[in-house]
Amino acid sequence: MRYEFVEFYPMSEEERKKYRTKCVGTIHIYLIDYEMDVRGIRVIPLRKGFFFEIPHYRFKDEDGKKGKYPLLRFVNEEKHKAFMNFLQKEVTPVVEAKLKSQSGK
Repeated sequence: MRYEFVEFYPMSEEERKKYRTKCVGTIHIYLIDYEMDVRGIRVIPLRKGFFFEIPHYRFKDEDGKKGKYPLLRFVNEEKHKAFMNFLQKEVTPVVEAKLKSQSGK
């Protein structure tokens, strides 16, 4: 499976406060072998690195319990892990650099 990082779209501090979110932005990835764009992957900072949250659907069941499920998921677990590893290894440095330049540090 081949992937291409397209862009990181950072959220401003004002947007983060407005939406009360830890998310620092979203990324856009192109899945070359499937000719498919994946947009809206949320980037959430961790103590070390980032958590990449695949777009998902939020819902409430009949009992009012909140739930969510991903809108994109590889059936093959190895392909899914490879995709997540790509995000960690290839996208994290780009996100870190862009956030650093945005903050002026």
